[in-house]
Amino acid sequence: MKGHGHRAGPAKAVAVELACRLADMSGRAIGEHYCLGSGVVSAIHRKVQKDWQNILPIVNELALRLQGKRERKNR
Repeated sequence: MKGHGHRAGPAKAVAVELACRLADMSGRAIGEHYCLGSGVVSAIHRKVQKDWQNILPIVNELALRLQGKRERKNR
């Protein structure tokens, strides 16, 4: 996931988008984790929201699953 360029592509986009949605972290902190700048994190977030029709359903499904697990864990 820390690969440069397009090697991680959609997998990195999904990971970054899930982190943006579920982690209580800034874009800068998320970017540091994935060796990205905070501007790249914002760009990925915008692309997933607008353009990536194949990725957005995957992100939505995973986010719902992870939120459910987190809610069950906190009970």
